[in-house]
Parts: sequence; structure tokens; C-alpha cells
Amino acid sequence: MPALKVMTFNVQMLPLVATAIEGQNDRAKAIANDVANALLGLPADERPDVIALNEVFNEEGRSQLMSRLSGTWPNVIDKIFDGLFEDDSGLMLFSRLPLLPLPTGGIHFEHIYEAHNGADSLASKAVGIVQVGTPVDRTTIAFTHLQASYQTEDEFASIRAKQLDAIFHAVDKVLEQQPGRRGKVIIMGDLNIRGDSGAASSEWGSIFEGGGSLLFGPYQDGWKAYMHPPGTDGLDEGVTNIAFKTGVRQRLDYICFAKPGQADILLVAQHMRVRLKNSSDHFALEAVVHQISDHNRPADAKDGLSIMPSAGGTPGQPTTVRRIDVQFEHDGSYQWIFVKTPGTYTFHKTDGFRIEVYFASNLSHSVKRLDTLDFRL
Repeated sequence: MPALKVMTFNVQMLPLVATAIEGQNDRAKAIANDVANALLGLPADERPDVIALNEVFNEEGRSQLMSRLSGTWPNVIDKIFDGLFEDDSGLMLFSRLPLLPLPTGGIHFEHIYEAHNGADSLASKAVGIVQVGTPVDRTTIAFTHLQASYQTEDEFASIRAKQLDAIFHAVDKVLEQQPGRRGKVIIMGDLNIRGDSGAASSEWGSIFEGGGSLLFGPYQDGWKAYMHPPGTDGLDEGVTNIAFKTGVRQRLDYICFAKPGQADILLVAQHMRVRLKNSSDHFALEAVVHQISDHNRPADAKDGLSIMPSAGGTPGQPTTVRRIDVQFEHDGSYQWIFVKTPGTYTFHKTDGFRIEVYFASNLSHSVKRLDTLDFRL
């Protein structure tokens, strides 16, 4: 099966009462159009298969998104709502792929968090779960938006930990009749946990590495696990948010995957990137997902310069030529090659291949070539 392209995007479409309290104009319809234009403006083969949106609280904005996007992504979860006195969760999901019937019934499962605090208590903060048939027979996607902080980075950290525990139990409930499928789970959304080097708190380490949540026993932060060349760490931090008032850039949005050993089939992020940056205070986080195979993610890239040259390398012919063999195990899988020494490089390829080049410090935007060279010369 081909790869699965997923996206999580906090679009900051607040309800009318919230914009009034903040002294802001209601821009929800304009934001919805900006988001739709950005998504539909992507090349057809690069559009996500599944899009999970956060903070779609404004009903006019929601209707505009439905009108603009449902023709391309026709399978929609338009709202998760507790009813009674709270607003809805702000979660919305669009899928190009059919949503499969769940063992729990229906095409989506939802759990409203019991733990919440502050202004977040006015919304039905929740996790939604769906399943699609790519890149394996049944892939589980959990999409959410966790408790926000207001005064300090780690404010309400204990609330977020409880919400992450609730996601763990919700996913297990969906999978309890499908044993062995934990390796084919994707968890994504605005987790409101700062994961960049500028973080003042230790919440990321406590949650993801310190046992602060049940969820990150079997699961891990996809960007941290996969989006770096071998032997490096944090060259591209995957920033997904900018605070307009302070200009501080943060990583708050996540796409998470099972850790190795959770199942016989393990899904990984072959590539994650942050491209759409002009519609909200958050940026869209994307991942191209497939079954794990050798060298199909940056963290397991093949060392290109470890290959012995087949020509050159002498004083009279200083340019070296290396032949690098690659193996694509699955339809739609990637192969990553890491060239760790600065220099001028020319890449030649077999017909039918597509090559993109990225700096280790920027995995979102490919490097533009300087020139071309005929291999025969």
C-alpha cells in the first residue's frame, strides 16, 4: 500500500465570546478561507490524506471549512460535543480515505476529558479516534487538543498528564478487540507541551521520558525520534507555534508513533515538515507515514560518504563518484542518505526516481539546486 499523509493544524478559530473578551475582531471566516486556500494550494500529490484541525470553535468558520474542503476530503468528523453547558471540543477531521467501522461501533470513537481547568473548562476537550485502511490494513488515528497553559509553560501540567492517560485508555478500548495493532497507531494534535530547546520547564522530559504519562510508555514523540540524521539531535526543532505578542517560537504540536517492539508491524514518520505558516498562530505539522524499513527515515539515513568511491579521488581527478544502492521495500517508501561533510555535490539518479535534498537544519523546505551537470561530461 502507499504511504499515508497526515496533518495536524491548530487554526485558532475562537468562538465569538472569546474574541470579544480578548478585544479581537471575529476573523473566523477569513481564517477558514486562508486555511482552505493553503490546503488546496498544495500540489495534488502532496496534499494530506487525513487532516485533524484544532480550535474550530466558530460555527461560521466551521461551515466555511465544510464548504471549501469536503469536496476534496469528503469523509468528515465535523464536531465532538459533550452537550449541556460546554462548547464543543474544537476538533474537526477531514479525510480523503474512507473511515472504517470501529469495533466499538460507528466510524469514530470519542472521549471527553474529565480533567480540565481554567478557560479550557468551557470547552468539551476530547480525543477522537478513527481508522483508515492505509498504509496497512487498518491504521488507528487519535486526534486531540490538550489543556492550555496561561501563566507559565508548565501550568496545568498535571491536567495534561491526566488527559494523555485518558488517550492511552481510549486507544486501548478501541483496540481491545484488535490485538497486536498498537504498532499501527498515530496520535496527533496540539499537546500544549513545549518541546523545543527554549523551554523553561521540564515537562517534555517528564512526560515523554520520565514516565509522567501512561501514553508515552508504548508511544513516542515522532519528531524527536525520527527527524534528525544519525548521530545528531535537534538541528531542526520542528517549531509549530509563534506567540504574536512576544515573538517566541515553540514546538507545541505533535505526531506520535508506537515505540519499537509494540507490534510486528510498526509505523514510522518517513518525513515530517512544517510548511503552512500564514493562517494561524500555529503552523500545520505534516507527516508521511509508512511501515518501518531500513533507511526510510532521517534518523536511520545511510551514510553516503561511507560508500567507497568508484572513480576519482586522486590529485589529477579530485572529484569522487559514489554509487549508492537503495532499496524501496514498500510502495511509497522513502530512502534517506546523509552527507555529513560540507561541500559541493551533484546527485544523479536512475530514471523513475525522485530526489529531494534537505539541510539537516531545515527538513521542511528542500534545497534549491545551483546548477545541473551532465554525468557524461
